[in-house]
Amino acid sequence: MSPQDLLFIEYRTEDDADRTKATSAHYRNFLNASKVEAVLKANGLKTSYLVQGLGFAKWKVDDAFVARHIIGSIKNG
Repeated sequence: MSPQDLLFIEYRTEDDADRTKATSAHYRNFLNASKVEAVLKANGLKTSYLVQGLGFAKWKVDDAFVARHIIGSIKNG
């Protein structure tokens, strides 16, 4: 990433693993937001916005517990 670039990510957190899913069973990767933050920091990136919770990714009966980040580079400043 260049210093001015932003990266936007959204993912299901571990808090979503046992929640009801609207789609048939398939592989889902549930991440830990603290571990994601550690990987970002170790790679010279900084989260400027982080929110976690319900209501962000609703579909039918599925209300996924997700995390959203806005990430920028801290390299060169």
